[in-house]
Amino acid sequence: MSRFLSAPHYEIKSDSKMAISPFTYCERKPDIKRRKKENANYKKGNEIRISLNDIKEVKIIKVILQKKDITTGNPYKKHKKIILPIYGKENTTAFLKAISKAQVTRHKI
Repeated sequence: MSRFLSAPHYEIKSDSKMAISPFTYCERKPDIKRRKKENANYKKGNEIRISLNDIKEVKIIKVILQKKDITTGNPYKKHKKIILPIYGKENTTAFLKAISKAQVTRHKI
C-alpha cells in the first residue's frame, strides 16, 4: 500500500519577485515489503504531488525547480486545483531537501 504524507501549506519567497500563494504537497513512498514480495507486478515508486491554484503558479514552481535541477511531470487538473507531479527517488529527495532549506513560511491548516 502506498503511503501518502500530507504537509502543511507552504509559501515560497524567492529573490526574483516570483510569489505564489500557499501550496500543499503530498509524498508517496513505495511499500518495500510489497515490492520484494510482488517483484515486477508492484510498480509504485517515489512521487510528490504539488497542489497549485492556477497555471501561472505551475510555471513559477517549474522555474524554481529547474534551477535546482529537479524535473517534473506534466501538470494535470484535479477538481479545482492543478497538480504538478515529481517522480523518482532522486527528484523527490532533492525537492524535500530544497523545501527544508528554502525560505518558506509554514501555515497551519
